[in-house]
Amino acid sequence: MKTVALIFLLLVFPVFATQVATDNFNRADANSLGANWTLSPNNHNLRIVSNAVEANDDPGLMAYNARTADQDGEVGLTLVTLAVSSGQGMGPARRVSIAANTGYFVLGQAARLELYKVTSDSYSLLATYTGTILTTDIISLRATGTSTTVLKVYENSVERISYSDNSSPITSGSDGMFGSIDGAVHPTGDNWYIDDLAGGGGSTAAGRSLLLGVGK
Repeated sequence: MKTVALIFLLLVFPVFATQVATDNFNRADANSLGANWTLSPNNHNLRIVSNAVEANDDPGLMAYNARTADQDGEVGLTLVTLAVSSGQGMGPARRVSIAANTGYFVLGQAARLELYKVTSDSYSLLATYTGTILTTDIISLRATGTSTTVLKVYENSVERISYSDNSSPITSGSDGMFGSIDGAVHPTGDNWYIDDLAGGGGSTAAGRSLLLGVGK
């Protein structure tokens, strides 16, 4: 019966995404993330503390340079230490430029998720979700399309934000992360990953949730 249920779910809810890169930050404490990461201009390095990534200042936008980013994809990480204040926190980023301070990113706070766009140092808060956010929550950001960029934010596979950017959307760039300090609090994250959404498929997080629920 479990096998039949699994086949049914794969047919009805196909998981098109493939995980193509990860970083668990399990290495020595350092004031940078290492050779696979590049700082976006006018930002501050994120750092490694106790096998996690930590915001060291404000702002901190970084791009993963070990592979060419897919145009349609999803990036996620696990929240470890939460910010409280609006405009602060840690979260995934997509379409990050290393030529200008540009990209989309999410900030996770104790009672809120915020979706931002930065274009050449100009920040815009695009959308928010208000609700309980916990440490160990997996927050992911999906970006698809070019003439209109469709952005979706997930908390543990549950869609929390959907936003369509058709006002000079960012159409390319690297996958990455953003972090900013909240007073004396240095938000941290762990287990960062990239998913390639082949053919514009559904959220990998959602697909994982469906598959993990089989046979319960």
